[in-house]
Amino acid sequence: MTCDALLQALVVQAIGCGLVVSVLGCSAAEQAAAEKAEQAAREQAAIAKAEAAKAADSAANATAASTDSAAEPLDDPPTVTVAAAEPTAEQILASLRAAWAKIDDYHCTTDVFNKLGEATDTKKMDFYFKRPALFRNTVLEGLNKGGTVTLNADGVIHGQRGGVLGLIVITMEEDDERLRGLRGKRFFETGWGTEIDEFIALVDAGWKLQRADDQKFEGAACFVLVASGKLPKSKITRNELWIEQARNIIRRRKEFEADVMVRDVTYSNIELNKRPEKAFFTLK
Repeated sequence: MTCDALLQALVVQAIGCGLVVSVLGCSAAEQAAAEKAEQAAREQAAIAKAEAAKAADSAANATAASTDSAAEPLDDPPTVTVAAAEPTAEQILASLRAAWAKIDDYHCTTDVFNKLGEATDTKKMDFYFKRPALFRNTVLEGLNKGGTVTLNADGVIHGQRGGVLGLIVITMEEDDERLRGLRGKRFFETGWGTEIDEFIALVDAGWKLQRADDQKFEGAACFVLVASGKLPKSKITRNELWIEQARNIIRRRKEFEADVMVRDVTYSNIELNKRPEKAFFTLK
């Protein structure tokens, strides 16, 4: 083996083992050259090792970042809350009408205020209704206190006065003036069906229908519908209908001549669909 070949072998072996090689049997110049080559090889090995370590660190960091990213959930997209659209006056009225069609009967306390000119009249009544058109009304406070009037399934009206005359039952005609209040309404015309039909008739006649600010009646939130206009032979210019939001039933109706309230009817202590017997609507 030549000295050059031996030198090359020793350099390779020195690099592989990490040893310093002393070359024997070669000239001083050759030995110096060998040492220089060995040093260069070591430097190259050190550079390669450093680059390998750097590459390994980069790979490790990339893996860790990937793992962290997978472990951490993405932020939820922002929640957008869309407020429910407020019902229009037309929708509220249509909903009331549909709800009324599902009520078979009801019982309530009805308070009525009437004003005609300078005269006024107030009554509190115990009121029953059953479909198709059965009524029973007892005056609790006001004119004719204690009196009871019924309209039965045969369309017959019976009346019974309060007090000592309460044992006497009479049959009455629909046009009997004793059935009418101060403004001409008969007792069975204070029921929900009549109030709804009259209000809708005003709107159908061209009265302006609007939704006013919500109100509360006996703690119950109510929609308030306002119909304004003018009819021939009537001084009424505005009607209000208060509709309980929870049960979709009438709680109040108010009528005005200009700014003067001339009628106010309210409904309290309401019971729905109790199924009273038909015989209850006939006085004997």
